[in-house]
Amino acid sequence: MFCVIELILSGGWHEDVERNCRLWIEAWKVNNDINDLFDEISIEEMELFMHDAKVLKLF
Repeated sequence: MFCVIELILSGGWHEDVERNCRLWIEAWKVNNDINDLFDEISIEEMELFMHDAKVLKLF
């Protein structure tokens, strides 16, 4: 989730940051179930996270 935050904060200004974050997120998705992450956060945080992830075309 921190990589998603870093990706948002970079605002597309740093191509290497965006590329590295997207690669890390893709690797994480292969080895993990997103629902496991949601078990650890509130519904409000989950909704915000999914909104940001959809805007960034991560899921």
